[in-house]
Order: sequence, then C-alpha cells, then structure tokens
Amino acid sequence: MINYNLEERVAQNYREKFLVTPEEIYIVFEMYCKEDYDDQFSQVKKDNISHKQFIDLFILCLKSDSLKIGILIYTLYLDPVKDIDGKMMDIIMTTIKESVYYHEIKLFFIHEHFDVMSVQQLNQLIDIYQTNLHTNNIKLNPIVSQFNTIKTALLIYRICFKIEVKQIYSLITKCTLLQEYLENSLSNYFEKQNNILTLNKMMLEPILHMTEKKDSLDVMYEMNMQRLLKHPVVVEVLNLVNEGKYSITASPLSMSQTWVCTNEMKIASLKSMAERLIQNIVNFGDTGSHRQTALQFNIWKQSIDQRQFDEMFFTSLFSFVLLFMLIYLSNQLSYMFTYEKEIFGVSL
Repeated sequence: MINYNLEERVAQNYREKFLVTPEEIYIVFEMYCKEDYDDQFSQVKKDNISHKQFIDLFILCLKSDSLKIGILIYTLYLDPVKDIDGKMMDIIMTTIKESVYYHEIKLFFIHEHFDVMSVQQLNQLIDIYQTNLHTNNIKLNPIVSQFNTIKTALLIYRICFKIEVKQIYSLITKCTLLQEYLENSLSNYFEKQNNILTLNKMMLEPILHMTEKKDSLDVMYEMNMQRLLKHPVVVEVLNLVNEGKYSITASPLSMSQTWVCTNEMKIASLKSMAERLIQNIVNFGDTGSHRQTALQFNIWKQSIDQRQFDEMFFTSLFSFVLLFMLIYLSNQLSYMFTYEKEIFGVSL
C-alpha cells in the first residue's frame, strides 16, 4: 500500500535543502524509496547517481515494498539480464513471504527471471506459497488480499507449470499439490461468484508484462487448464465477450469474416480484396477492432465446426464465382478481339 505520511511540502523541503552534492542527493533518494514517493523521485535529476547506487535503491524499494519507484528503476536504470541475479531473487522471495503488497509486480519479477532461480530457490518459493496460502491470517494470503483473485491464483499456478516444463522432478509432488489446491479454489470461487460482469473484468484484465498482452483466459489456455476452461462460468464469460460481435439478432453473414472483409471494401478492386483476404488469414479473422485472443480463436476452431464449415463453403463459393467471372470476361474479350480483327484486319 502507498504510505502518505510524507507530505509534499516535506519532500520539497528535503529537495531544496539537501540536493546539493551527489551524496546528499542519494540520501534523499533513499528517503523517497522508503516512502515510495514516486512523483518527487521522477522530478529530481539523476545524472550523479551511479549504476551501483541504482541497484542499491532498487533493493531498498524491494525491502520497503516501494514498488512504484522500484518498477521505474527496473525499467529505466537497470539491466535486467545482468543486474537481476540469484541474490536479488532471494530478496524478492523474502518480500513475498513477509508482505502481500504489490504482489503482481513481485510475481512479474519471478516469471521474468525464472531461469535465474536455482532448484533450491524454487523449492523455497513453493514452500512459501504453501505456507501463505494455508495461513489462518487472511492478511498474509496473497490470493485473498489481492483485488483480482483469478489473476493472482493463475500466476502462482504458472510457477508450478514452469517447474513441470523444466522437468524438475524433485519438485513435481509439491507442485501437484499446490496446483490442485489452486484449481479447486478457483473452481469454488467461480461457483460462489455470481456476478458475471465482475468475472469478465477480472478475466480480461491484462497481466503485467513488458511485451506480451495476455489476460487470465490466455494463461488458462496456455497451461491447458481444461477443468477451468470447461467450467460453466468461464463459458458464460466467453459468451458475454462474444455476444456483441456475434449476436443471434445479427445477420448470419456477420459470422463470415470473408463476407465482412468484402462488404467493408471502399472499392471493389481485386488488389483491395486480396489484401483483406490475406489480412483475414494472418490475423485469424480479426479484420476489425474486435481483436480475438488466442483462446477465443482456438475455442472456435475446436468447438464451432459448423461456423468453420460455413466459412469455408462461403469462401469457396465466392472464389468459384470470381474465377467464373474472370474466365467469362477473358473469353468475351478474346471473342471481341477476334471479331474486330476479322472486320478491320487489325487487332486492337
């Protein structure tokens, strides 16, 4: 949580009084990091701060749960490949054990630097989550204390999934127990949470990452969590997601991306038609602003066979009609050229 004990005028006084030498600037930065005063941290120039000092400030942010400044230092002033090592991961695991604040950012660090961790560290991490998830103190339970219960549980589940992918057999039993607990907890949560709109927002909330754009549904599909994917509540959420684009009140042709891409063309040119058809294939049918996630595409691919059949039939029919028209026009032009040659003795 953000600590507002430090008022803006106090921070301004610190800046005016002490920001003279590099040593004094660093001392003030330490104070900012302890209080997570990110606005003041962003306003002060950092030309005199060395790389080693940025690493120390980042460690201080981790220990103080000041991760608003911590994520700024991580993205702007650190080299994640070189600076995040095993010792840094030990500090992150300690903060996970002792505090539930900014838990998604901590899980981001775990997943982003998963390969840095040793087997011993992974074993320790699983033990930490086994203890925290079964504690009687709700404030120390990272799933209960976070706003998005679904996303947090899946990110913890993903740790066990990556351990299985790396085939660390000494941890398989622990991971299986933790996965079963998380899967049962999510299933029970789906049954008790009857607000579909709330679940929809939680499942579609993006997961923190620098490059990937994934949500909880994508992660469930990535880890092949069939029990949750087939849960009636998840199916209902998927129906809600796609209701606006594919409603039963709409025309059946709206189900066909080929029809949509030809109908939306400004001019009926073969070049524009070919470009849209290629775009349709490359983007898995996403030709408008309604982007399909990988999960939705694969569900359509596996479950809605009739839609795929209709799409293929319409595309084949459209191609056949287009080919027939081209052959017909070619024959007519050939006949016309032959007729003109016979009459005038020259070809056009």
